[in-house]
Amino acid sequence: MSANRILVLEDDACIAADIQQRLERLGYSACEVGHSHEALLARVETYCPDLVIMSMSEHTDQARHESTRRLFEQLQIPILYSTMHADPIALQSLTHKEPFCYVRTPLNDQDLHRTITMALYQHQTEIKLRKMERWLAATLNSVGDAVLATDLEGCVTYLNHSAELLTGWTFIEAKHRPVSEIFKTMRSDGHTPVDNPVPRVLQEGVILELAEGTLLQRKDGATLAIDDSAAPIRDEEEHIIGVVIIFRDVSAHRRFEQQLREAQKLDSIGQLAGGIAHEFNNLLTVINGSCALLLKSMAADDPHKARVEMIKEAGDRATVLTHQLLAFG
Repeated sequence: MSANRILVLEDDACIAADIQQRLERLGYSACEVGHSHEALLARVETYCPDLVIMSMSEHTDQARHESTRRLFEQLQIPILYSTMHADPIALQSLTHKEPFCYVRTPLNDQDLHRTITMALYQHQTEIKLRKMERWLAATLNSVGDAVLATDLEGCVTYLNHSAELLTGWTFIEAKHRPVSEIFKTMRSDGHTPVDNPVPRVLQEGVILELAEGTLLQRKDGATLAIDDSAAPIRDEEEHIIGVVIIFRDVSAHRRFEQQLREAQKLDSIGQLAGGIAHEFNNLLTVINGSCALLLKSMAADDPHKARVEMIKEAGDRATVLTHQLLAFG
């Protein structure tokens, strides 16, 4: 395995030479040592160091230091500060940022080696963590269901793309806001609020599901029907550290269910109408048949013949309507 390449930025030439000797003695490759920051920064991308050792003191040019720090941060190269300060808080007051790692001067080989090893390990761990975070974010954004996560205070810590679309809030807008502002639910009447599940999940550690017919109020005030469940997020020691809500838009499903209920209702009405029409048809068969026989037995000048013909005509019309009802049923 090749030796780690370390870039040293040190204003004091004597200290720079001492660091170089120590690095070589410890088996590292001092890819460049010197006190000219400008010359080193111009060629840093060519050297591709694994670590930068940068001096920091009260006399450090803060503007130059900040531009240097940002460059290495952009290139994802860890910085190890060498300083006379024993107090990390004092060092932080100089860097205006929590230091990645630091080593006190005057140096000794043991502390230098241990700190470099720790800095490189921490840097690799952070790279793996960032990759895992990107992978997790990409995975959650690919999920069809909306995902919302909160911390212990019930404030939003994550929204995937589907959750952004359903709530109308972007993750940047929703981050750190109370979940009650982002995830507003109400009953199917569109007016009665539904208790947010997050407080109860945090308190009881249970998995909750919203009642059927629950509506979600979007940022723009529009509502949509949702199904959802809320569950506690636990750490490796099973302590609750937040809540995750998984929900989906079921408006189309609800409309389909409503249409299905209407169709079933019409089918029931059709069956009822068919049954009634069948009974009426039996009655009309008797009435029309009796009228036909009666007309055949009546004389042409019978004064009641006209009334019987009217009954027969009405019966025939009723028979046509009954057949239509039978066809509907």
